[in-house]
Amino acid sequence: MRAFNRVMSGKPAQAFAALAMITALIAVPAGSAKATESDCDSFITGQFKIIGSGASFQAYGRSVNLLNDDTFNHSFTYISSGYQFGDLVWVDRSLNPMSSNVPTYFSDDSYVTSRGGWKQCGPTEDMASLQVVNWNTTTQEHFAARACFRPWDGRPSVCGKWYVDRT
Repeated sequence: MRAFNRVMSGKPAQAFAALAMITALIAVPAGSAKATESDCDSFITGQFKIIGSGASFQAYGRSVNLLNDDTFNHSFTYISSGYQFGDLVWVDRSLNPMSSNVPTYFSDDSYVTSRGGWKQCGPTEDMASLQVVNWNTTTQEHFAARACFRPWDGRPSVCGKWYVDRT
């Protein structure tokens, strides 16, 4: 819900978020997959923008977005329309930085796999995932991130293109 509160603003949004959180606490069965702090990175509130070029996508009647903040260099997944209770979202991030010759957008997992694979921040049963750092400004290392989603009814998961933030 933290990511959802960040995207929406105002008292109606806060009331809806509180109601959704209470409903989630009541309805989530034991053993549901949840992101842990070790899967994800620090949480920030920032000015997030939707990443296009296939990093955000349409699937099963949902608009699934990869959102990115250029100031604090975090990314997360957000279902902006069509969300259904029980949908799962997560964001994947490469474990190791990407070399400068990797394109900004790519679909093939083989490059990320060859560089050590990725961590999965989630899934969370919510409209928004927790966050990952996509660019370490101290070391100037850029990581690949992608938005992923699985509908509540168990149909196959869908992920967008990998995105490497270089701005």
